[in-house]
This record gives sequence, structure tokens and C-alpha cells, in this order.
Amino acid sequence: MRNKTLCSLMAAGLFAGVAACGEDLAYPILPAEEFTATLSGPDEVPAVSTAATGTARLAVFDDSILSFRVDVAGIDSTTAAHIHAGAAGVPGPVIVSLFAGPSACKQNSGAAIAITSSSVGSPTTITTTVRHGFGANLTTSLVRIAGHAGSTPSLNNEYTATVTDTNKFTIPVPVAVGGTGGTAQRFVLINVTSPRCRPAYTGFLAQGLLKASQLTELPTGYGATPRERLDSLLVLLRTGGAYVNVHNAVNAGGHIRGQIQPMP
Repeated sequence: MRNKTLCSLMAAGLFAGVAACGEDLAYPILPAEEFTATLSGPDEVPAVSTAATGTARLAVFDDSILSFRVDVAGIDSTTAAHIHAGAAGVPGPVIVSLFAGPSACKQNSGAAIAITSSSVGSPTTITTTVRHGFGANLTTSLVRIAGHAGSTPSLNNEYTATVTDTNKFTIPVPVAVGGTGGTAQRFVLINVTSPRCRPAYTGFLAQGLLKASQLTELPTGYGATPRERLDSLLVLLRTGGAYVNVHNAVNAGGHIRGQIQPMP
């Protein structure tokens, strides 16, 4: 009897869009192994201060097909998502690509302006060394802060800023310890047709199926054949030696991250 367990498992779960569901399977299917990762900024290396979160669910069917789905919440301008090799707290190489975002979600509007200080308060006031040029009629603006040091929490991120003076604006962050230096740069969104470019995007990010022959990003040291590379990946998934990393325009090295763990 033809076995369609793989199709029914995926149809009942989170892993939609399975091309193989229309095909007859003439061999028994092993039970699926399932894995999950909870993604957050503090789990990044180094840690990232962000309200963005995410979840990743993975499953291995018949010890041969990897299925994945990634969802995010409150993230801005996602550019990529990968599985990396590495234990918790350790950066590691990309081994599987899960998502490649739009090439550009925004562009700079005007030059970067040097920051003098950030004040203690909620919201905090950012003072620039010269007139910031946001415009007399522009009461709010999208602003990127980079290289600012000493504040608690870190203010290096992107915000909707409120202009209060020719060289001052506020951002909606409670600051316990003020900081100095760095730059503020206004930007505009240029790819608003992509929902993943919008500020604080929440929802589905990526899903798919990968066969052993498609795991081409695994380095040579992970095996000489597709089967060997998949076996190496499965070892990492089963032992906590891999993590999901979601990158965005603010933090190209990774904005939210989570260690992959087997589901009980």
C-alpha cells in the first residue's frame, strides 16, 4: 500500500506547500523528529537590545527531508535568516539559508549627524552637535542611531523620533544612564510593498523543504556526499549545536537568535 504519511504530517502541521504531497510514496515513512528555537535579541552574540522576537520550527521527515518555518514579531527590515553551527553564546558559520529578504528596505536621507548626548529620562532627549536638518515642518522622522556609547540601555537602533528643537529630538526609550557620541541619520522607507520591510513587522517570515542534495552551504568538513552532510546537520540539531539567526538592516550580524532544541 502506498504510504502518504509524509504528506498528512505536513498538511496537519505548520509546513505547507509540499510538492511531494501529490506524489505516491511507495515506502514506509519514519516518524518525524521536531525541533524548535525561540529567538530574541539578548541571545545574540553580542547581545542586541530589541523588542523583536521570533520562533522557528523544524522537522526531519524519514531521516531525509528537512522542513522549516520561521515567524517573527516586531522586527524591522529583515534581510536574511539562517541556521548557523555553534553552541549557545558562540558565533558560528552559516550552514543553511532559510530566508533572503528584499535587497533594500530603506535609504538614507541626508548626512549622518554627530550626537552630543542622550539624557536620562523617558523618553530620552538626543542632542546633536549641529542642526539636524529634519525640517521645521517635520515633527516625526525615522532615525537610525549608531555608535552611541555609555547609555543604559543601548540606543543603537532605529526609531520614530519626535523633533523638539533644531538640534534635539526624543526617542521612546526610558534611559537610566545617559550616553555620548555616535551618529543619528534620518532614513526613508523605499520598499513599502514588501511587508517584511515595514517597521515592527509581525508574521510569517519563511518556510520550505530541503533535501540532502540542496544542503550545498554546508562546508566540506561536514561531509563529502549529500547524505553525509545531512547526517552532520542532524547531529547538530539533536545535540544543541546549531541556532537560527535572523538578520536585519539594523544588525547585519544578527538581530534575534535562538538555539535549536529537540521538542519533547
